[in-house]
Amino acid sequence: MIDNVIVVVNEQETIPTVVINDKSTNETVFVPPTYGSAIPGPRGPKGEKGDIGLPGAGNSVVVLAESLIGGGRVIAIENEIPIYASNNNKAIAKKVIGISLGAAEANAELTIQTTGLMTDPSWNWNVEKPLFLGTNGLMVQDYPSDADFLLIVGEPVSNDTIKVNIETPIIIK
Repeated sequence: MIDNVIVVVNEQETIPTVVINDKSTNETVFVPPTYGSAIPGPRGPKGEKGDIGLPGAGNSVVVLAESLIGGGRVIAIENEIPIYASNNNKAIAKKVIGISLGAAEANAELTIQTTGLMTDPSWNWNVEKPLFLGTNGLMVQDYPSDADFLLIVGEPVSNDTIKVNIETPIIIK
C-alpha cells in the first residue's frame, strides 16, 4: 500500500523526482519521471504457483552424455564430452563443472548442477568436513593424500544435502 507520494525538484537540474513511501514494505522508491512514465500503483494479487523444476536449487547445465553417467558424480567436460572427474588426472583439474543430478544413458541428456543445493536421501555426509573430489567422479570427505590435485566441490549443509561450490583446484604433483 502506497502511503505517500511526494514530488521533489532537484535544484541543480530542475528535473522532478517522484518519491514513493510504501509502509507495507518499508521501502522508499525514487523515480525520476520521463515522458510517458507513470507512478506505480498498488501491488496486484499473488500469481499462481509455477511448474515444479529440476531437483536442487541453483544453476545447472544440460549436456549430451556420450556414455553412461551415474547420478551424484562430479563431472568434468573434456573435448565437449562429460566425463567423471578424478583427482588423479591433472588434465581435467580446471575442467570440473559440477555434479550430475541424475543418471544418463549414452546419447541422452545429462543435467549437471553447477552451484546451489542438492539433496539425495542416500547420502550421509558429516557436516563438519568439506567434500573433495575423489576418483571416478566420487565425492569424499577425507583428505585424498595420494591425489595429483585437491578440489573442494562443495560442503554438506545436512547429512543428505550439499551446497555445490566448485573451488579452484590446488595442484600437488
